Amino acid sequence: QQQQKGQQKFLHALGLPPAALLTVDQLSQLPEGCGQCPYTAAAAAGSGAKKRAHERQMDAGASDPGSWRWMQPKKHRGQPIGGPPFQPWGTPGVTKDSSRSVFVKNLPYEATYEDLASFFSQAGEVEDIRRGAQQDTGRPNPWCHVQFTEEGAVTAACALNGSPLLGRELTIATSTPINKPDGGEGPPRGHRQQQQQFEPVDGCWFCLSSDQVDINLVASVGEEVYLALDKGPITPQHCLIIPIEHYPSWAALPAAAAAEAGRYLSALRTAAAAQGQQLVGFERYLKLRSKGGNHCHINTVGVSKAAGDEAAAVFQQMIQEAGLAATHIPATDGQLDMAALQQAVGDNEYFLGVLPDGSGLAAPLIPGQKAPMQLGRQMLAKLAGVPERADWKACTANPEQEKEAADKFRDYFKPYDIMPAAE
Repeated sequence: QQQQKGQQKFLHALGLPPAALLTVDQLSQLPEGCGQCPYTAAAAAGSGAKKRAHERQMDAGASDPGSWRWMQPKKHRGQPIGGPPFQPWGTPGVTKDSSRSVFVKNLPYEATYEDLASFFSQAGEVEDIRRGAQQDTGRPNPWCHVQFTEEGAVTAACALNGSPLLGRELTIATSTPINKPDGGEGPPRGHRQQQQQFEPVDGCWFCLSSDQVDINLVASVGEEVYLALDKGPITPQHCLIIPIEHYPSWAALPAAAAAEAGRYLSALRTAAAAQGQQLVGFERYLKLRSKGGNHCHINTVGVSKAAGDEAAAVFQQMIQEAGLAATHIPATDGQLDMAALQQAVGDNEYFLGVLPDGSGLAAPLIPGQKAPMQLGRQMLAKLAGVPERADWKACTANPEQEKEAADKFRDYFKPYDIMPAAE
């Protein structure tokens, strides 16, 4: 920008390169004859006003008072920008249990796992500490959850509320209320979710009251659960067992819904056996808070007897390859042990593989841990001998084809349906 006394000032530039492609030196270089920036306000002597960045640079004799705009920003407290992001805490294989945990706020950014474990050891034996990272800065969160081996340690830990750690007073509270409002004891561990009331969610694909549900795919409706053909079926008999109410997971189902889901599984197992097949399935529970919460759905397909015999080994291998640790959930008379499932997964998100004998392999996800979204479909597609159908979007059909497939599935399942046919 050329300035001459008594003349108007113009900026004429052609072929300007993007500032993002220039170095700091190039951005700081001024053309010959360039004068002072016309937007710089004159400093008011003795005003005591706080000066802006470009004013401070001018006072210091900077050659370009606008260079502050592209200078490297200051480092955030606790984490240098551009440095390695904070690695979330959480021990693999430890099931999250809110009844044995406390919620801690106002943590020092520099506090280490060992600092917190040592501090809370005065309350009881620390089993695990879960602390995540802020997505925008990569810094550690100023809060965490500390889990003890015994529930009694929670009360002792809460008594430490206000105690200092590395110069900061910690705020410590229970993760979930110990007592109900009426003064009685809270629900037993592993059953808290069952006490909640779950309302229908607008736009949910699986709520029968939603306009998004595809009624044409529904094959059978019970009192608590319904059966529907999958929208992107791996095989013609690939179906879903879905609670009518918006329950988030199989582990959260009330007793009546869990029992009816078990009856549908038994009926599907019998139908598969009539075809010389064995039934396998999976459930993936993710909280999906931004979408109103997950709606439980259990995928099942029939596979050859040889594939069914290999299901446990295939599930175990693929779960391990996904970086997860699985726990075997036993079955009694072909029905999954719900108490054992709740004990294994606690309050965590989880993946569950369903084996031909009704037992399962449960892999809880610790906070911050991810699992492949298509893991369950990849397992079933591999066992069914059609690995190319793992992606449901590649298996969708037009409405006419879906209706024809659903009609065929209803005819296939009708002799085994647990609900009596309408007269």
